[in-house]
Amino acid sequence: MDAPTYDIDPQSFWRDPYPALADLRRTAPVAYVPQLDAVLITRRNDIFENEKKIDIFSSDQPDGLMTQLMGQNMMRKDGEAHMAERKAIFPTVSPRTVKTVWKRQFQNFTAATLEDLAPKGQADMVRDIAMRLSGDALRAITGLTNLDWQEMDRVSQGMDRRLCQLCC
Repeated sequence: MDAPTYDIDPQSFWRDPYPALADLRRTAPVAYVPQLDAVLITRRNDIFENEKKIDIFSSDQPDGLMTQLMGQNMMRKDGEAHMAERKAIFPTVSPRTVKTVWKRQFQNFTAATLEDLAPKGQADMVRDIAMRLSGDALRAITGLTNLDWQEMDRVSQGMDRRLCQLCC
């Protein structure tokens, strides 16, 4: 693929990617970013159109970090292999299941979190609320309900840090 090269400052991009992404959308909506070793497509309609071109933008990454850490999963498969796994998981994430199962659980997690925090009179949106809710949601969705939300967050953050260490 021929795409213009767009250089970024990795530290600035890590802190706040939005200015660079806005500039990319204006000046080079499809560009190769050498610091990420990736082609970025920054306009929604372009992504929607091009993500289907698996001969060019394949999800298969046999040497990718996620594949190395966890093995190949549905997000790293194309075509029939992807659809087979997607069909298997669909009943657990269908709009109906989200509405009748997950939504109620997420509302309960949110209510419990806010109830626990109310006596404090204040909370940090990320540390006290978002981290707890995402940890509880991951526990429920993965079935790892013997972990508390803090342990699930620790494991999840640890994997994110490991991925960053390997790629950055």
